[in-house]
Amino acid sequence: MSLASVVVKAGRAFAVARAELNKAHNIFNPTLAALVPYILSSIVFHLNTLFLFIASDVYAYLLPIISYAWAISPSLSLSRVVSAAFWLLLHLLQYGTATQYLSATKDKLTAPHLPIPAGRTTKSHTETLRWLLLPVCLAQSLRYGVPIQGMAAMVIILALNELKFIKSWLMTALLRVALFVVLESAVLVFIGHRSSTPITYLYPLLALTTFHVHDSNTLRTRRPAASPVHKLDLPIGKAVPTVPPSGILNRLFTLVALPMWSLFLSLTTLSGTSSAKAVFLAVVGALLLGLYVGIRFWYQSPTKKSSGVVNMSSFNLWYTLVRILPAVL
Repeated sequence: MSLASVVVKAGRAFAVARAELNKAHNIFNPTLAALVPYILSSIVFHLNTLFLFIASDVYAYLLPIISYAWAISPSLSLSRVVSAAFWLLLHLLQYGTATQYLSATKDKLTAPHLPIPAGRTTKSHTETLRWLLLPVCLAQSLRYGVPIQGMAAMVIILALNELKFIKSWLMTALLRVALFVVLESAVLVFIGHRSSTPITYLYPLLALTTFHVHDSNTLRTRRPAASPVHKLDLPIGKAVPTVPPSGILNRLFTLVALPMWSLFLSLTTLSGTSSAKAVFLAVVGALLLGLYVGIRFWYQSPTKKSSGVVNMSSFNLWYTLVRILPAVL
């Protein structure tokens, strides 16, 4: 066989292979182009589903804790803040999935926007995720040097949900405050903050006397239309009702407690400052904000969901500010 014929045959084989590659390329490209939006939308969908498990807890736990940590350590590096937030989010997800897979049936009526009743996931998948998160959270706690806090958070979440302590309003209140203290102590270890002041020992009492506001909002915004508000049996336990006729005392307590805490914390934490103007502005600002939030809860409509959203946003802002007041002034 001559060299010329070999070259011709090789050229023909190359042309055939190139044609096949072009054909495969033309088939693959449209398929890939169609898959990219689907993949992106699927990622967004699942991330949103995960966020719905922890949406309320982000504002109740993550925002106050991270804000306080950053306030007492303004030179804190961004990487440490991200690590602390990631650890917190994992544990809040463990808490949220544990609560919601056990209350899935009632949530169909009281909270149809949550992942399970909304059909975004199933009860069995949520239960699987809940138990998968347990070793993941413990591993992360060991990685970041907070194994005791990780174990404590695991026990509190287990007691609240699987051990049914959530059926007692008193135990629910105490354990939720304990969870807040444990999560915050872990974040303080993250940032290397070891010292404490006398005022910091009052923060658990602050949480204990104000966290019922979250249950107040739950009773209002998660109420089925056909159910009397004051007789609703919610999975959160026997939360103190806050709407007429049985919630007058609770709403009055909120109306009084928030301004009093504002006044007490601002005066106590600023008593040593040399700036009278700073004291005046802090006291007046904290007092007015606490009074505003208390009045909003007093007059909140039991059926208007948007009112509850604004109230909770206002309360979370107040709660965050009164805690970071000692650090920023």
